[in-house]
Amino acid sequence: LSIRKPTLLKKLLSTDIKRDRRRLLQALRFMAMNSFFKEWPEKPLNFPRVIVNETGVESEVTEQKPSSSKAELASIAEDLNSSYDTDSDGENRGCQEEGEITD
Repeated sequence: LSIRKPTLLKKLLSTDIKRDRRRLLQALRFMAMNSFFKEWPEKPLNFPRVIVNETGVESEVTEQKPSSSKAELASIAEDLNSSYDTDSDGENRGCQEEGEITD
């Protein structure tokens, strides 16, 4: 059996493919955890909260009601901006997603 080498296009897009697959799987896990929104909006959605530390991982599930108030949307935007990290060199490492474990 001969194994084909990945094409140049596949090599260039491999990080994008992995990122998109990870995001899609996170969305599917969220939908499955909430029974595909069967009882939504009467029942609040369960949002997993993962805290990553140097020594280990703590995990809990919180319940939040869907909301669209401007104050809450502003606080969410602020949380997203605060999760955008930089290295000690000042280089951007990117935005860490909630629930994603990175080294």
